[in-house]
Formats: sequence, C-alpha cells, structure tokens
Amino acid sequence: MTTEICSQTLCTGCGACVAACPKRCISLQPNPQGHLLPVIDIKTCVNCNLCRKTCPVNSPVPLHEPNACYAGWAKDEQDRTTSSSGAASSVFAVHFIQKGGIVYGAALQDQRVQHIRVSKMEDLARIKGSKYVYSYAAEVYPQIKQDLSDGKQVLFLGSPCQNAAVYNLVGDNPNLTLVNLICHGVPSMQILLDHLKSKHITEIKKIQFRNNNDTYNFCCNDYKALEHIFPDIYVTCFLKGYTYRDSCYNCAYAQAKRTGDITIGDFWGLGKETPFEGGDTSKGCSVIIINTSKGKELLETCQGKLQLFPRKYQEAVDGNSQLRAPVSQKKLASKFNKYYPKYSFNMAVWLTVPRLLGIRVLKNILKRYTPVAKVQKFLKNLFS
Repeated sequence: MTTEICSQTLCTGCGACVAACPKRCISLQPNPQGHLLPVIDIKTCVNCNLCRKTCPVNSPVPLHEPNACYAGWAKDEQDRTTSSSGAASSVFAVHFIQKGGIVYGAALQDQRVQHIRVSKMEDLARIKGSKYVYSYAAEVYPQIKQDLSDGKQVLFLGSPCQNAAVYNLVGDNPNLTLVNLICHGVPSMQILLDHLKSKHITEIKKIQFRNNNDTYNFCCNDYKALEHIFPDIYVTCFLKGYTYRDSCYNCAYAQAKRTGDITIGDFWGLGKETPFEGGDTSKGCSVIIINTSKGKELLETCQGKLQLFPRKYQEAVDGNSQLRAPVSQKKLASKFNKYYPKYSFNMAVWLTVPRLLGIRVLKNILKRYTPVAKVQKFLKNLFS
C-alpha cells in the first residue's frame, strides 16, 4: 500500500484528501519547515483511493478563460478603508449574509490562521484583510457540504488551490460561488510564529499584514514593523518569495486561466499603459476578474455597491506576475530550507539573503534620519 496521495513537492496542503476520507484516517502534519502534508494511518486505511481521486493534483479542476475584468472598490468608504485592497470580497460577503447565505474565509482563530464559517454580519470583520500565511481549511469542507445539502447559498473565499479542493469535493453546485485570491504563495504558520517569538510575542491578539493601500505595515499586538530600523524579515521574505511551500513554485493556478467563478486581488499596474481616470486609488483598488456566468451574475447583483471600471484583462496580467507564472525563487527557497529550522527563522533568512536585508536596513536608516524630501527621493531611486 502506497502512503503517498500525491507528490509532496506538488501538494498544496488544501486538505481535500482529509475531508474525502470516509475513515478519517488522514491528517495534515508539518514537515521541518512547518508546511502541512497529508499522513495516512495505514492501520485504519481501507485503500478506497477516494483521497487520491479527490486530490486536485491528481484530478485537475476546470480552468476558465476570463471573460471580463474590472478595477473597482466598495462605495462604502469605511468598508474600503478597513479592507486590504478595494473591499470587493467584503461587498460579496455582505451580499451573501444579507440574503441568508453562508460565507467561508480565513481568520485568526486559536493562534493560527484558518478558514471559518460566517453566518452573521458582525462576524464578517474577522475574515477581512490579507493574511500572508497558510490558512488551514480542511475542517470547514464538511460544513460546506452540509450547508449546500441544506439548500443554503455558500460563498467560499480562498486561494486557487483551496477553490479547487472545494470544487472536487462538492462539484459544480449551483448554490456555491467560489472566489479565489491572486495568491503569491504561502509561508507556514510555524514560520510566522517563530518570527513573532523573536519579537517576544507568544500570543497573537491581533495581527495586520498590510494597510488598505500598498503599505506593508506589519503589526502584531503592540509591535509595528515600520517603527523599527530593521526591516520586518517575515514580510520581506513573503514579498520576495523565499519561504513558500514547494508547491507554490510549481503552482498550476498561477496563470492567465483561472479556477473558480471570480478572481480578486490588488490591481497592480493600473493605468501604466492605458491611463486610469476613474478616481483616487490610494485607498485601495481591487482587480475583479469574471471567470464564469455565475461570477458575472454575482457582480451584476452587487454592482450598486461597487465603483466599477472595465479594463482589459491583459492589463491585470501585465501588472501581476501570478497571473502569468509561479514565483521563481525556488533556488533561494531551497537555500533557506537548508538553514531552517537548524537555525532560528531570522538567522536562516540572514544566511540566505544577507545583501538584501543589509540594503533594506541602510534604506530605513537613511529614510529616518534624512529630513530633506528630495534627498530621500534620490536615495529611494538609488536603492530601488
């Protein structure tokens, strides 16, 4: 009996296999870097192969050629400013809750980021904001199946691989809408917790990875990264792509064709080629990519709450590398994995990319202690 469900280098940790197993003999266990991989209890396994048949790596889901693309944001100013980009996902979530539906999204719970079930308006704030870390979703899949069985309208917000997991578990259900985020890759929760320990944080009370514009203002409890000379190593490594799981460097979903009904993210590169005159984007602007007729119907239903501007899909592709190909830092990621967890997370990063971090420290010092704006601008251009 083989104990491998799919290649470990391709496993996304989506958890579809865990939910598919009728004997509940599969669990997700961390590798040395904390990335979760499926482990089968061979004493309980009956070799039904449902786990392998459900796995999106073995049974790829349909990918759609996007048929429309928009730049946009919530008309509700508070909703927009309390979200990571333009609050498109928040508008969709509010719509589902208002009509008696259920929303699933990532939240901080029990000292880890995991997907939760939301049925009340007051709980939607918990799933707001970007989470630059792996979200454990396996436990909500049975709840999704039950909600759909009960005839409820369900909105699932997650990474493309999690969208694929839900699709393979429940099929093309008319009551299910899948919204996938433009995902750059996911570090493990273990890496995040190890980083926070270096800041003397052992219990996460609140966490924020970025503001509603493009400022990566990482905050946890009373720690605010922008107040320090040293760059926040966790966010730096996330943005550069050094700490993702192996599958992220071989991602089947990092391409122009998309899974799910709608794809959302930040509209990087908006107006670079074709001028954008739709208004101020500094408070956040979403890219909203329509992949299916179901996605089109949802957007049309919510358009009264969104400021929308049709754009060419190629503009979104040009501005976002994850709509073209997976991240290409596999060599440095392998170097990091060689040092971590042999050394602490912070030490492993310094051993992996000392020059990058040294330059960032210098830039922070110059920015803080150089008062003249023109000199700051010159130095910024010099080191960019």
